[in-house]
Amino acid sequence: MFYIVETQEQLEQLRIQEGCYINVIPLSPYHHPVLTEVSLIYYKPKFGKGLIFPINHSEGFYLNLDIVKEFILNHEIIYVLDKKTISHLMGDEFLQSKVQDINLLSLHASPLTPYIQDCETNVHTHFQRLYKDKSYLNSIIPICKHYDTQEKIYNVIQPWVEKQHEISYYNEEYIEVFYRIEKQGIALNMPVFDESFNLNNPKFNIKDDKIYTQFNLNNFTSRPSNSFNGINFAALNKNNGQRASFIPQNDYLFEFDYDSYHPRILAKLIGYKFEEESVHTHLGKMYFKTDTLTEEQYSQSKELTFKQLYGGVFEQYKNIPYFAKIIQYTDIIYKDFNSLGYITLIGGRKLYNIENATPQKLLNYIIQSGETYYNVNSIKKVLKYLEIGKKSCILLYTYDSILIDYNKEDGKETLKDIKNILESSFGFKINASYGTNYNNLTNI
Repeated sequence: MFYIVETQEQLEQLRIQEGCYINVIPLSPYHHPVLTEVSLIYYKPKFGKGLIFPINHSEGFYLNLDIVKEFILNHEIIYVLDKKTISHLMGDEFLQSKVQDINLLSLHASPLTPYIQDCETNVHTHFQRLYKDKSYLNSIIPICKHYDTQEKIYNVIQPWVEKQHEISYYNEEYIEVFYRIEKQGIALNMPVFDESFNLNNPKFNIKDDKIYTQFNLNNFTSRPSNSFNGINFAALNKNNGQRASFIPQNDYLFEFDYDSYHPRILAKLIGYKFEEESVHTHLGKMYFKTDTLTEEQYSQSKELTFKQLYGGVFEQYKNIPYFAKIIQYTDIIYKDFNSLGYITLIGGRKLYNIENATPQKLLNYIIQSGETYYNVNSIKKVLKYLEIGKKSCILLYTYDSILIDYNKEDGKETLKDIKNILESSFGFKINASYGTNYNNLTNI
């Protein structure tokens, strides 16, 4: 049987098997997946050879994408390399739990995802060099070369096909939350943006004065990065005015950020309760043995706390109850790692093969995973709340905050509800600020 299936009659002759692997080849591999379309679909059933379904390619008849999607979704389990990206290209239906993300699945046993960078042919390299900016790039690369590449990729990832996630969180909530944030895009003040950023090709992730972010979920500790087309959205400069580029499409931007997030995450993990006062005031009174801190002492307290969270507890502060519990917790993590060969992240993933595994490194991994796990579950609740009759939406997530594009028609109660959802989910304290651009936000 030839490997190209380009008519509905040929597709109907295929027997639907229990499971399959697919990889979607977009028209452009460089454009954000929201801003491109499907060119080809590589399909590998559990039994049988790999096939190519042409959807939009210069060499083949076009199959109807909806019919192909229906065929694929009739399988009981579907393996993909990147579930979030494929959902952008194929639709929300591919967020189903039966669609299994191989990259995330592989991180349960290895610090790295399967290495597929060398699978592309020389023809791919040649066309990419000449036509990288073209929105139709993959539709002019011969189908046979795409097929060769996809066959090589499948050989690399095959060990992960037919395995399933023991922990649904990573394959479901984790992916869906970031998918839905990416899908919104962020409105731009284009003159300010052009002054602040110099993109080689703005069309890769800007359309109709909106820019699209892209979270990389394939990180060892589960903490996502967010960099695309030369912009690191997780580390935008707060001092040079570039944040003024990002504006509401509705009425105001509202940022909800966690107060002293990492110290409070650790307090939750070790069973320590802070009083209503600031974390840094609470600990500063113990550092300086006083009931009232000066501004300088408060600043020093903040610095001392973060140094010890990330670098280890100082000898002179080991008797402070908060840090005494951290030391005890860190020792347990380290002993468990040495006896079991892995640590278990907040969220359930087991990390093996950790190089230079010091107690502090393991603790930092736990903190990062807790940060992500608590955020994902809280944001999921906010997304669900906003879905019902609200025009406001989440635009951006950073490690300790979310950015809301607020529509006044939703009413002030919506803002109170969002803050309440975030605070009540796991008991963390939330601060809020607002403004007409991301650079000038006023604390409430």
